[in-house]
Amino acid sequence: MNSSVSKKRINSFTGLRFYMMIIIMLSHMEFLSLLPNGYVYSRFFHNAYVAVNFFFILSGFGLAYSYKSNEHLPRITLGGSISYGIKRIKKIYPVYFILLFVCLPYCLYFSISDGNTIIVAFCKTIFKLILDIFLVQSSTGILQLSTGINSVGWFLSTLFLLYICCPLLLKLNEKIKNSLKAVSLFCGINLALIIIFYYIFEAIESRTFFDSLSYTSPYLRIFYLISGILLCDMVKLSKSNLTLFNTFSETVIVLLNILWFVFRNSITIDIHIKYIVDFLLCVLLIYIFAFERGYISKALSNSFHVKAGNNTMYWFLIHYPIRLYVHAIFSFFSPAATWYIGIIEVTIIFVLTFLVTNIITGKKHYSTDTSMK
Repeated sequence: MNSSVSKKRINSFTGLRFYMMIIIMLSHMEFLSLLPNGYVYSRFFHNAYVAVNFFFILSGFGLAYSYKSNEHLPRITLGGSISYGIKRIKKIYPVYFILLFVCLPYCLYFSISDGNTIIVAFCKTIFKLILDIFLVQSSTGILQLSTGINSVGWFLSTLFLLYICCPLLLKLNEKIKNSLKAVSLFCGINLALIIIFYYIFEAIESRTFFDSLSYTSPYLRIFYLISGILLCDMVKLSKSNLTLFNTFSETVIVLLNILWFVFRNSITIDIHIKYIVDFLLCVLLIYIFAFERGYISKALSNSFHVKAGNNTMYWFLIHYPIRLYVHAIFSFFSPAATWYIGIIEVTIIFVLTFLVTNIITGKKHYSTDTSMK
């Protein structure tokens, strides 16, 4: 196996996490689309698909990368698997839990503003809270429940539910991970299943009240996690004399991802083709940077990127409650928004997110990169 992928940690991935999280956070500033010429934001800067895919695929990659054949995994039972899932998210859960109650007043107010009576709004909010506390909201396949109290909590919910499946997935992967033909075959099958289930879930969504099976649910995202596991197998099976991946290949894949991020919403092709491109660009990005042979990967491995990348899950959970309340304040005091006001608002949201994260983490080094441990 290539020595460059046999290290304990692939720091370039941690650096990439930083930029992918910035993309996701930027994609949550939807109020910018309501400004004059807001289409500029909607068309060119509101695209989180590749970034979201990145975190799910990287989670699978990291689990397979750090897994050893003699590693003790829980017995493949429901209880053992749930314990494994809890272990993977226990560091970030206290912050997630506190933020649920931070978002609770806003959620209740929004429900009342939506036309519900106080009693109905209270009951709906408490029901969402219960689902969110146990991290099962994304399993409902219903957007209003999946996004729950802290809307971005669906990601941690889906990740937790996928982690429950990981002991079984890692055991099954043991049977094929040393065969390039078998891994390649399952990569193809997995991609086909992603496409097939996109169509199946979209058909269900168009005919039922389930409206979030094809994005937030673990029923589709499990194939992205599996992609990461198989991708790690591919990297480990690569020959030591493989020299294709260097600064040039890193530059090309980064530029392709940037161009796709900017112009994806402007390209008029079938949405399912876009989903495939999202997936392939993300897979290639992770695969190429796994070798850490170029100048870009070296830059991504510096102390700034590693420290920032390790805090991305905090940013993810914290930025949205801040975004809700900051935007509510700005809307109250400055209803006639301009780009000047919008940029100030975005800046405040980002700065407060970083400050709150710094307060939480303090001087200690906390890593929420559960995928790479």
